Order: sequence, then C-alpha cells, then structure tokens
Amino acid sequence: MMPPYNESDESREGARSESTGLTNQPYRTTYRCIRMGCAMTVRLLSPIDRCPRCNALTAVIERPELDLEEFVATATADVVAGFTALLEAAADDRNNPS
Repeated sequence: MMPPYNESDESREGARSESTGLTNQPYRTTYRCIRMGCAMTVRLLSPIDRCPRCNALTAVIERPELDLEEFVATATADVVAGFTALLEAAADDRNNPS
C-alpha cells in the first residue's frame, strides 16, 4: 500500500530543487481516486485519468495555484530576449572595434 502524500515532505519526487530552493508545488494539480476503497490522492504536474493503484477514474480535487504553461512561455521569452541582447552586443562590438 502506498503511503499518503505528506505536504511537509517537499523533497519527494523532486518537488524541491536542492541547489536553488525552488518548488514546483504551486504548479501541481491534486487528483483523488473516485473508488471508495482506494481514495488515493496525488499532486502531479501532468494530468492523469486513471488511478495508478486501482485503475479507477480520478477526479480533480484542487487546481494548481499557478499556470505551468504560462510560466514556461514567459521564461522562454525571457531567454530569447536575453540571447538576442547578447547577439546584438556582440554585433556592435564587431562593427565598432576599439
């Protein structure tokens, strides 16, 4: 039998990055198995339709606090903007040698 999810254990399944202290908990959705005998509860980044324990349907109990897709889009835009600025600075250095 799988132990229940413990919210205080943030290092479980890579929820906390050891080097940066960042957590992905606000991006997780909480699912619960609808079968009374199972009632397994999990918090996941990826959606699931079936319970991994008994294969019954799962229901969304709590939506994530933050939108993961919005975060990835914003982070990607920031990276592209930074890379573009570096390329432009390098081009300026080539065009204006000291």
